[in-house]
This record gives sequence, structure tokens and C-alpha cells, in this order.
Amino acid sequence: MQFVKQKRRQLAILIALLTFMTSHVSHAFNTPTNLASVFDEIKRNASIYPAKSIALLRQHSTYLQTASHPEKIQWWLQYASVASRLSLTDEMESALSAVSELLPETKNNTDIFRFLGYSGHLFRHIGRHSQSIVAYWCALEYIPAHYSPHAMLLSIASDYVSLSSPINNKLSRDILTILKNETHTTLPAPLAGIVDNLLAIAALRNGNFDTAAYHFRASMDAFYEGAQRADYIKAGLNLLLTYSMQGNTNKFIRLKQRLDRTLESEPLDNDAQVFYYFIQENIQVTQGNTLSQHQKDRLSNQFSTLNSNLYKDPIVEFMPHLLPSLPPTSPANSNITNVLPMWMTQHAFCDVTSLAAITHDDAIARTRNVLKNWQRQRRPE
Repeated sequence: MQFVKQKRRQLAILIALLTFMTSHVSHAFNTPTNLASVFDEIKRNASIYPAKSIALLRQHSTYLQTASHPEKIQWWLQYASVASRLSLTDEMESALSAVSELLPETKNNTDIFRFLGYSGHLFRHIGRHSQSIVAYWCALEYIPAHYSPHAMLLSIASDYVSLSSPINNKLSRDILTILKNETHTTLPAPLAGIVDNLLAIAALRNGNFDTAAYHFRASMDAFYEGAQRADYIKAGLNLLLTYSMQGNTNKFIRLKQRLDRTLESEPLDNDAQVFYYFIQENIQVTQGNTLSQHQKDRLSNQFSTLNSNLYKDPIVEFMPHLLPSLPPTSPANSNITNVLPMWMTQHAFCDVTSLAAITHDDAIARTRNVLKNWQRQRRPE
């Protein structure tokens, strides 16, 4: 379920990005060596068994002593990819630092694109959304012709949502609208579901319950079409929250019954269960009922068991009245050029200062140009 700063939805977007960023890996390992066989095994397991891939990368790092320059780049880029799937931020940073040392000797735009993309992933993992936006815009300046830009544009829009200000919410909504309306025939169902989910969050934040409900329903339909069962359930919880905030009891009851039938074969984990419990208590408050001290104590105790900001954040933002006191908020990340690591800024890939100050109109123009170039390159000669 994806609300502001939510990690799991961000991880879902990252996985979509990682999938297309690793599907066109340079064939630097084209000789029948031990290094080649190990790397092939790492790539085969990267998506489904990333823990196995990371173990192989750690175990066989000595092969790099005799590896060629292109092989070393591919090795460390793959390391960054697998570490991203496992949220191993320290190892991501080490891998990207290693790539940075190797990049001056290459003119391969695909390598630069992947390096900048994984840098954006790292910033997202550690909650520095302003920095990830800069990295993603920079990466799109190097996007190869055979790569789809949709997932990365979606990540940018998601990061603007996470920055949670009226200006950034509008920018995110406008990028998402372009993705939804101008590329609807080419956007895969799972990504279309994420687009609608993010549009719904922006609407919910503005108190536009009908618009939020519309997009959450569209998100559920897209995830159902794409056989994304877990995401379908999370979108359903989002919609249930919307009905609880709106006080729409009839729709709340019907959707709850539908979700409960689905949950019989797809039980929620603890964090999701806690979130579900808060939603059910929220509808009681919206209807004018007063919670007992026992209910308040249980809500407080349940909240303390949450492990992920995925569910903490929407509770704090949309149901703060159910909490006795609000947890402290982290400071907004700003002053981008002062926090970008040396391995990101030592190469003049982009004008980082300019990208950090990108305007709404420039961001929209960049979005349209990226999509236009991609559509032009897909047309047959």
C-alpha cells in the first residue's frame, strides 16, 4: 500500500525499474571463464532469489582481480541492483562508489544510465527523495533507445508525492496524468495501477474523496488485470481508508466484505493487519462514535508494533486522531548539492544544481520530451 514515504510501494516501483535496467545488461561476460559462469548464475537468481545472488557476489569477489574493465563495471552494477532489491544500502553505496571509479574509462551511456538510476534507488531507500529526483532526471538524459522511460518517470512522480508539499503534489499529479492519459496504450497494467494509486494519494491529501476513490478503484482493476494479488489487496485497503474518512458506511461495508473474502486465502502480515484495524476504528469515529479507553489503549499498543513506515505514515497523516501523541517527524531533506556523495558528483554527467532547482514547467516539458523520443524510436523505419 502506497502512501507518502511508503517503503513497500517504493520497493515495488524499484523492482519495476530494476527489471528493465537489468534486462539489457551489456554482454561483457562473453567468454567461457569461471567469472562468466558465476555472473550468469548471479543474473539468473537476481529477481527471484536476490539473497542467493548477493551471496555469490560476496563469495566470488576475488574474480575481480583478473577481470577486464567492462567486466568490473557490470559486476558492480549488478551488485548495486541486487543490493537494492534487498535494501542493503551500505553495500549499494560501496558498489556505486566502485562503479564511479571505473566510469571515466567508459563512454557507454547504458552504464552511465544504470549507475545514475541505481544512485536514485539508493537515495529512495534512505528517504532522500529530493536527491533521488535529481539522480533520476540525470539518468533520463542517458536513457538508451531500447529502454522504456515509464518506470523511472513513475519513480520521479512518487518521490514528488513523498516530499509532501502543495507544489510537489501538483507536479507529481501532472506527471502522472501525462503517463496515464498520453501513454495509456503502452503502460503495463502493474505500472498503470501504481499511477492510479499515486493519483489517489494526491487527491486524498487534498480532501477530494470521490476522486481518490475513483483512482483507487482503477488501481485495483489494474492490479487485478496484472495478477498483482498483493498490490490489489493493498489498493483495496487504500480505498477502504478513503471510505472511512468520507464516512461512506454502505460502500465501506461492501468493500470490507469483499476484502475479507479475499483475505481468507491471502492473509495480511502483522503491519497490514494493524493498518486494517485502524481503518475499522476510523469509520467508527467518522460516524460520531466515541472510542473507549480500552480501544484507545489497543490502538496505541498496536501502533507500537509497526515495523514499516509503509503503514505508520498513512496512520499519522490521515488518522492522527486515533493516536494519543504523534511521533516526531524527520526534517525535510533539502540543500541537495551538500548531501550528494562524492561518487555522484565527481563526474560532470549533468548540471546537478540546475536539476535540483527544476521548475514545474521544465519538469513537464522533460517528461513529454522523454516520452516523445521513446515513442519516436519505437516506430518502424
